[in-house]
Amino acid sequence: EESISRGGAINGPVVLPANAAESPLILYLKGEKKPRMPLRTDPLPDEAITLLSRWIDQLPEEDPQVSLHKAQEAAALAEKHLVWAKAYLPALEARIAADNAKYDNPPDLNAEALAETARKADRQASLLKAEADLLQAQQKLTDALNSKVSNEKEDRAREARIDAAGEELEAAQAALNSATTSYTPVGTLYPAASSGRRLALARWIASKNNPLTARVAINDIWLRHFGKALVSTVANFGMNGAAPSNPQLLDWLACQFMENNWSMKAMHRLMVTSNTYRMQSWPSDPKDSDLSLDPGNKDYWRMNPQRMEAEVVRDSMLYMAGLLDLSMGGPEIDETKGDESQRRSVYFHQTPDNQMVFLQVFDGANPIECYERAETVAPQQALALANSKLSFTVAGLMAGHLGGASPPAAAFVARAFEAVLDRPPSAEELRLSQQYLEREEDRFRDPEKPAWGSGADPAASSPVLRARVDLVHALLNHNDFVTIR
Repeated sequence: EESISRGGAINGPVVLPANAAESPLILYLKGEKKPRMPLRTDPLPDEAITLLSRWIDQLPEEDPQVSLHKAQEAAALAEKHLVWAKAYLPALEARIAADNAKYDNPPDLNAEALAETARKADRQASLLKAEADLLQAQQKLTDALNSKVSNEKEDRAREARIDAAGEELEAAQAALNSATTSYTPVGTLYPAASSGRRLALARWIASKNNPLTARVAINDIWLRHFGKALVSTVANFGMNGAAPSNPQLLDWLACQFMENNWSMKAMHRLMVTSNTYRMQSWPSDPKDSDLSLDPGNKDYWRMNPQRMEAEVVRDSMLYMAGLLDLSMGGPEIDETKGDESQRRSVYFHQTPDNQMVFLQVFDGANPIECYERAETVAPQQALALANSKLSFTVAGLMAGHLGGASPPAAAFVARAFEAVLDRPPSAEELRLSQQYLEREEDRFRDPEKPAWGSGADPAASSPVLRARVDLVHALLNHNDFVTIR
């Protein structure tokens, strides 16, 4: 029985006392774990397996003498804790009385006597607590020393438990032998007046004599509006980071920032109303000389195209469909309710471990690295726009808002491009979109030609409307939808 309980060095015990259902022996005999036992012979009959199961269920989980000893140790420790708990309450009351007397205005005449009473009561409670901790540490050390090991991994774990228990034992003995000259105050004591050090530090940080703060702030604001920072190493601003691409511009903006009383609102207004911000993202002439001279747009002769942030993608889709809830404030929303809630994406619960899937796919905010958003182009993003419930719902509602089946195909295509991509279709795009609508309408009319999934209800919509829903759905998957130009 001892060898069965101990088991092998690799797989451990083959039986779990009082738990036949999860015992490896029974699982192997039934064939629920491979290989089925016994090997190279007929399986045991069910009656024999049932008999073994009953025997295992009747095995005591632990030797009765061992269980009795552990129970006695636990009882002794509980008694120590109970004695300490009974002494702790009057000690706490005495400490509160001493504190009240000490800080009364004017001070209580009995303050010294109350402090001495509190010191004695506190010392008595501390001794009882140290005795309980000492007994607990001794029991832990004894258990660790007597524990059995069957392999090197368990031996290392045993040594770690012995070391930890030894440290606890030393700490408890030191607490037991320590002397006290006063009682422990009930709460943390703070000075009545501030030293002014924190205020002095804040004033130095936001001082014109320390332009680093203004430069860092301007670099972050510029990054949010232009998609590319003036100092590319946003999280490492200084001698170890990259040099600014436009140092004179950075310094001028930093000076403006300080001259405007460090007003970020003023800097946002200055940047978004500038000619640089309002320029088009790409030259109308592909042979523009600026494109060959500065293809990376270092000198900002055009605006940088930017990908939408994850929250903007979701909120834009809901807004176009007339579903976005614009109410302000309120508690955060569980990240699992992304398909149900129509509130703005900023209200969803966002932690390193819990993020809404749709936002995570489009590079949602990283709670750990808040300096700069990552920008990736991944297949999962296209799949999210193509297959998500949100995309189909938005496409169906937008097709209705754009006139449904009523306007001519060319007019509907133009409206869809303006609504989704914020631009009119080119002549080629208009032609291809009309051909697509005609082809999709034919598919929906012919039951033998299966149509690609539509966001509209097939039973309630005409072939024309269902085709137009699919066109809007396709535009939601267009690169121009997730790109800000």
